[in-house]
Amino acid sequence: MNRISNQAVLDALARQDIRLLVFAELHFESGVLRLHSGARGMEYRWGGKEWLGVGMLGEISTISETAELEATDLDLTLSGIDPTMLATALGEGYYDRDASLWLAFLDTDYQITGEPVGPFLYSMDTMEGEIGEIAKVKLRAVSPLARWESPSIRRYTDADQQEEFPGDKGFEYVSQMAAGKELEW
Repeated sequence: MNRISNQAVLDALARQDIRLLVFAELHFESGVLRLHSGARGMEYRWGGKEWLGVGMLGEISTISETAELEATDLDLTLSGIDPTMLATALGEGYYDRDASLWLAFLDTDYQITGEPVGPFLYSMDTMEGEIGEIAKVKLRAVSPLARWESPSIRRYTDADQQEEFPGDKGFEYVSQMAAGKELEW
């Protein structure tokens, strides 16, 4: 299925001088971080939100989708950051939180043409930091299908049910029933 239905975007793709801008929205525990691949420090306003540019300091692996029912992943790398910010990022709650990307096409005046394509939905998976001459952080995000490959660690026990639904009585007598004890209802 073709994601691109906006004629302005289709026209931009037909031009020889295609300019691409990637928007990334990362939902961390402490708040949402919105970045774009344009010039460092430059802000874009799109979708009623402010997006901060990371320019050449940012790197994104290939965004891919398949017609098959299989998980894809994506690497986002940010380099040249303050080492204290790196420590904060690594200590931040991020696992299994949302990460979304959009692809926008720009005209010759660097204005967005049509509607950005997306969202491409991911969940943040792992984060690695490197402190050296240049500090950098690499975030791996996986498509929602990756969670299907992970086994569900749920049990039909009252303790497990209480973790998910405190106060629920649905599994209260399961252990007694499993032991063969006759229960009066």
